[in-house]
Amino acid sequence: MEFDWSKKTIGEWRALLMKAQKANWMQTWPYAQACFKRDYKTTRLAVIKKQGAEIGIMAVQEIKLGPIQIVNLFRGPLWLIANPTQAHFLEFAETFKTEFPDKIFQRLRWMPSWEVDQETQSLLEKIGFKKRKEYFLTIWLDLKKSTDELRSDLKQKWRNSLNKSEKLSLEIVKDVSLSRLDLFLKFYVQHKKIKNFHGPTPAFLKEEFSTAFQAGDAFLLWAYVKKRPIAGVAIVIHGKTASYRFGWNTEDGRKANAHYNLLWNAILTLKANGIELFDLGGLKPDEAKGISHFKSGVGGSRQHYDTFSF
Repeated sequence: MEFDWSKKTIGEWRALLMKAQKANWMQTWPYAQACFKRDYKTTRLAVIKKQGAEIGIMAVQEIKLGPIQIVNLFRGPLWLIANPTQAHFLEFAETFKTEFPDKIFQRLRWMPSWEVDQETQSLLEKIGFKKRKEYFLTIWLDLKKSTDELRSDLKQKWRNSLNKSEKLSLEIVKDVSLSRLDLFLKFYVQHKKIKNFHGPTPAFLKEEFSTAFQAGDAFLLWAYVKKRPIAGVAIVIHGKTASYRFGWNTEDGRKANAHYNLLWNAILTLKANGIELFDLGGLKPDEAKGISHFKSGVGGSRQHYDTFSF
């Protein structure tokens, strides 16, 4: 296995993401741009090859703080092959460790795009990786199912809330322009302050979504009552998959169950555009119980991604 670090254009990277079996927003060009402009991290893109065949891709963020070099690979690599095995995963770990050997001033964090069971964790430890406390928890929704199946998979209370919202005079508007992004982010900032939760900064999200909008890889959904915005969600697209990136709500939005309506409309919009998988974003049961409970009500499969270092 080897890594091809030759430069890629945004078009070439988007084409590779389209081949990935299960992409995510942390491996996209817009995320890399935001990391560079807001967190001063450079991103290196690699194609993973085995016997000349392209089997995976990854976006690695790096930053130098004096003599210290920090290397992050979050939710990667992305596999281009249909059924990667444990052998593929472990060979990647060996190659990755060889590419970034342990140095006194180097700090490396790796969150695999793979649920690591106890057996695989033990094998990673033999290679030299150590499990960290950080993890990412999400729900994946299979949009290849029919609309009726997706609706029936909703938990009863979630479906009841959606039904109630659909009976109200809400207007759900899809927005693919940059002109109202600042206003959308202003509502997000207000929501964060009220709910007191951690999340991406508005400056980071503005960089990420500005780049994604230019490529046609993002959209906003607004919920209006009498032309007045009461809630919103922001979605990013990466290949055949998409992610719930962030959202906001108001008191009127909560009363109208607007987020149930918005998320269901996001599902229908993505499905209509050929998206096959929907990543509902980070669940934080200890920090944001309400959001985690809300996302869990959609159904889908919960997945836990651990972080490792050496």
